[in-house]
Amino acid sequence: PIVAISNYENTTGSNQTIWVRLDSDIDNSCVGLGPYVELVVNPLPDLNTPSIPTFCVSGPNTETVDLNSQFDAEILGAQAATDFTVDYYLTLSDAQNNTAAVSSITNTTSLETVFYRIFNNSTGCSDISQFDIPFFDTPQANSFSSLPECETDNDGLFLFDTSNLEATVLGSQINMSVAYFDALGNPLQDANGAIITSPFPAIFLTASQRITVVVSNATCVDAVIDIDFVVHPNTNFLVEDVVICNGTSELIELDLEDPTLNFNYQWTLPDLSVINTTQPELVASQLGDYQVTVSNLNGSCSRSQFFEVFESEPPSITLENITIVEGTSNNSIVVDEAALGSANYEFELVDENGNLVAAYQDAGNFYQLTGGFYSLYVRDELQCAEVVITVPVLYIPNFFTPNNDGYNDTWGIKGVISGDYIFSKISIFDRYGKLLKNMSINSNFWNGTYNGARLPTSDYWYAIELTKSDGSVFVKQGHFTLRR
Repeated sequence: PIVAISNYENTTGSNQTIWVRLDSDIDNSCVGLGPYVELVVNPLPDLNTPSIPTFCVSGPNTETVDLNSQFDAEILGAQAATDFTVDYYLTLSDAQNNTAAVSSITNTTSLETVFYRIFNNSTGCSDISQFDIPFFDTPQANSFSSLPECETDNDGLFLFDTSNLEATVLGSQINMSVAYFDALGNPLQDANGAIITSPFPAIFLTASQRITVVVSNATCVDAVIDIDFVVHPNTNFLVEDVVICNGTSELIELDLEDPTLNFNYQWTLPDLSVINTTQPELVASQLGDYQVTVSNLNGSCSRSQFFEVFESEPPSITLENITIVEGTSNNSIVVDEAALGSANYEFELVDENGNLVAAYQDAGNFYQLTGGFYSLYVRDELQCAEVVITVPVLYIPNFFTPNNDGYNDTWGIKGVISGDYIFSKISIFDRYGKLLKNMSINSNFWNGTYNGARLPTSDYWYAIELTKSDGSVFVKQGHFTLRR
């Protein structure tokens, strides 16, 4: 028999029949016996735990989640939505009492707890559980403005103050990672090639470039901004004092570090008049002090320099002012400097192959010269107008190599101007005195053949007779070597 009929728990499964027997207290007889009570125990609904998606928010009270559409299907699982009801609550007490159900929740903190109750519409059975919804901060990247600057050392670079760059980009955000990239998407490097990582350095030496800043956390979509660093060119240029010849003008051209860039030019003349141009040049005719200011096209960067224009007398030189010793082993050129003009002059000598024999020097004396046609450059010590004169110095080569390699393939005397001579005869002999060739200074040089036959390597002799228009005669004999 069941003793505690007021607190009985079935023991035979979901359904159980309870038998009732009725006995008489008067005559000790059984009045009745039968299955009068049927206990039915309905199962609780299946309580499935939903998966929680990632919610990225830009601050408190910025995201509202529709609980029914977001979670009902997963909580019900295979249970029919027509047979069960799912409700959501903000507290366990509300869920237990089935009061103050909500259909949505708004993020007020970074972690919101939701209680949910599933109710069997047929049996009236229900069950309760809970889950947490985390709300993650969406990365934000605040803009950072860098003012355009002018380069300072003519290298295209400027040292920017970036001490508050990262703090500005992040604002009040915490637990964020910051990375920096160049325009090609590569990790940003400093001027020394080291990769720049967070925190961004307080000063940043760079040329003009756009960098990309990426703010991220482990969950939400990155925030990306671009920051432009602009360095305006502030060209370096050279301008030197100018000497103009007596009564003339001179084109002054600035030596620009980068002539491909465009600038504006302001020239202040000695009379204080101003000329504005877009070209780095000026025709100067006034004597005195000048100022030139070079600025970029928007006027944000400029640089000024001063220079002075002097006047000087250019040299005047002819071959009559030059004494030439030639046809010897120690040829020389000596200039009569007093005949050139009133200034102090400098002299430079270049041979006929363009090789510098002597750089500019104070004296016009040049010794130990081989011979040939020399270019004699003369200028005053302030580098006014430069003049050049060709000086012929008779040169008799001591060998030649007729192998058709383009070097010393023929033999003849050099450094003579045909118009200076009224007669010339050059004879070539072998070692036995046999005449091989007669020619003049206007003839082609000897190619080392006789009657079309190539002559062998050996020494050969020459006899030279030259008569100038003034009647002076130059006669010389000697020998040279043919090398094959």
